[in-house]
Amino acid sequence: MSDADTEPDPLLPCPAWSTGIHPSKEPYLGDRFHESRPVALEVRTGLVEVECETSIVQYPLRSRPEKRRVYADAHMMAAVTMHRPCDVMAFADMLTGYASRLRELADELVIAPQQDRARFEAEKLAGQER
Repeated sequence: MSDADTEPDPLLPCPAWSTGIHPSKEPYLGDRFHESRPVALEVRTGLVEVECETSIVQYPLRSRPEKRRVYADAHMMAAVTMHRPCDVMAFADMLTGYASRLRELADELVIAPQQDRARFEAEKLAGQER
């Protein structure tokens, strides 16, 4: 067993909003991150193709403090052709529902940095006690 297998994961414990999955596109720890479950809208019918996904993200192992901040990240793609007024209304209804769920995510984003600061302070105190 290597040292890497026995050392605790520096991303644990996870913040309450995190899924607990720490993906990384690169082999070094600075790119591992916390991510919330995304708020998603995916519609593919006829002339409507919409994908929107927003989640809370944090890279807690980055060396610069401003790079460790908790933030919301959104990816969007849309191609919509609407011929009738009812098509426009249906599209507006989908976006309204998505907007409502984004407002809930915004509420989580208010709390997430506060939780992160509290966790950082607790870890700092625990380090001083050793």
